[in-house]
Amino acid sequence: MPGRLARSRLRRKFCGGSVVQLAMVRGGPRRLLRTGGDGDWVRLVTYERNPLSSSRSSKVFIGLIVAALLGALYLGLSGGHSDMARQRVEPGDTAVLGLISDGDSVELADFAAPEGLTVFEFSAVWCGACRRIAPIVEAAVRDRDDAILRVIDIGSWESPVAQRYRIRAVPHLVLYDGGKLVLTGTEQVLEFLDG
Repeated sequence: MPGRLARSRLRRKFCGGSVVQLAMVRGGPRRLLRTGGDGDWVRLVTYERNPLSSSRSSKVFIGLIVAALLGALYLGLSGGHSDMARQRVEPGDTAVLGLISDGDSVELADFAAPEGLTVFEFSAVWCGACRRIAPIVEAAVRDRDDAILRVIDIGSWESPVAQRYRIRAVPHLVLYDGGKLVLTGTEQVLEFLDG
């Protein structure tokens, strides 16, 4: 046997008539050995006892954790609505973009423009799809002279605004024209704004 294995602690087990030996090498992998027909030891398998037992494995593991954290940070900071769309607006306000609710119940008709289009976007800060679609919705509204956007952050599924309007998925868009409900559904409203 190699010198390194000779100095290691050995444990013998009897399996099906042949002797199986586990060599516990300090700071390294475990090796499964068995006796050959002539009595020599033959290595069968080399495997890691713990994925963090070697320094290379631990560096790779730590690198993966750091990459995952940086990716999560990037997704958290990228996308989403502009600062103008996060500013609270009151009923009758003429700003093109604005936030009208943080989970509180609101009456959409109070915030709808009496003339022109009003797009209401139900979204949540924890929603990745909402962050991705927000710049698209803002651009579609800014491209039209007769449209404004009102953002409703539902906060959670149990919030009063989510319960009142029966929001089951976010993002969810609702379109009012001249103060009256015209269209609901994200795809349908975006198609209407683009067409």
